[in-house]
Amino acid sequence: MKRAIRQFVLNNRIASARRTHSAPATEIVVCCAPVPEGNRGDQALLAAVVDTLRRGPWKKIHLVQTAYHPILAIREDERIRIHAGYYPVFTSLECFREQLAWVRFLRSKGEVILIGADVLDEHYSVARSEGSFYAMHLAARCSCPTRIIGFSVNGAPSDALRSRFQQAQNDGTRLFVRDALSFQRLHDAGIKSAELVGDLALLMRPARVEDLDPALRQFIQTAPGPVVGLNFTEVVMGRGPETDALLDRVMDACAHLAREGGCRFICIPHDEQGGIEYLGAFHARMNQRHPGIATLVSPMPSAQQLKCIAGQCAHVFTCRLHLGIATLGMGRPVTGFPYQGKFEGQFEHFGLTDGLVYKDHLPGTVDGMTELFRRRIQASSELAQRVRDRLPAVLALSMKNFAGLPCDAADKTADAAPIGAVGGIART
Repeated sequence: MKRAIRQFVLNNRIASARRTHSAPATEIVVCCAPVPEGNRGDQALLAAVVDTLRRGPWKKIHLVQTAYHPILAIREDERIRIHAGYYPVFTSLECFREQLAWVRFLRSKGEVILIGADVLDEHYSVARSEGSFYAMHLAARCSCPTRIIGFSVNGAPSDALRSRFQQAQNDGTRLFVRDALSFQRLHDAGIKSAELVGDLALLMRPARVEDLDPALRQFIQTAPGPVVGLNFTEVVMGRGPETDALLDRVMDACAHLAREGGCRFICIPHDEQGGIEYLGAFHARMNQRHPGIATLVSPMPSAQQLKCIAGQCAHVFTCRLHLGIATLGMGRPVTGFPYQGKFEGQFEHFGLTDGLVYKDHLPGTVDGMTELFRRRIQASSELAQRVRDRLPAVLALSMKNFAGLPCDAADKTADAAPIGAVGGIART
């Protein structure tokens, strides 16, 4: 009985919200990825969306937290409003009071956009997947146009997940999936309305070189040879004696390349959830083992600054996909150490599938590791040209996330991530 009463009240609130959508809306809602300040990938997605929507005609752009983590990198102004109180709707189905408030909030709003990231496919939790889909279902029932952008599906969908996607499809929610592998998984699951697009983060503007830490700029400017970015994470590399031996081989390979070609290395963390500690420990051991050939980016800079740093590298080796995306967006080549199917689709966009190296395939000797790194670094100019040749088309594919919105314009894709930023102070 209690559940029936709640549904009756919610239906009445939805009916009231529908009646307010007779006139064109001047306000748009963006439901953010969960951890924009702790995860620079989430921060990059949000920054790219806000930058793009600012070019549109909306009087208000509402940013809605979908977790308790605050949004700090984007500040409120005359157009931007940040809302912290609705996140329970995205994390649980058992939050009736917040659901009522969410529906009330949607009155007179226009498009409702969810930045899906990795929260839809149950890898965060089933509850978050359920809540996120239900929040968008409520928005659709309130007659708001809805779309989910910038998301992946890291594995074949479960029956329950397939059902949630099916409901979204039936609601008319547009589904913009960011990589070919996820697109295929949805297609195989019967979600035929999904649209393949490029990653949103490619559209994010980089910081200026002048805004980087002076010591880091000095390290780059005085490098006698190519500057190479390194990013290693526990999720991919693991911990323990075998991992220590593997990373020692990487350090020794870097030392060989430093001696023979003047390479210098920047250890670039890309998230705060263990990433800083892990890569910091790697850098400390490397500096003790081979002093002076590497530096660590610390403290963690913004996503825009990390993209600028990646653009100063001749090549980046990374376990974090979004550092790879930042690098590709600057027209630089990447070697990726993939997991969960995250890398394959993005590398396919750029014709770089030969740059995917799975951990189990990493060489077991220092000579083998040196040759792998040497071969990839020596090919940097050729690979960079391949990336730059494909970048305009991929940027246009990224802009398809906004298809049908007033900010969508083909002549603005180049403006979204200027290739002119590639030059910087990098040594090649």
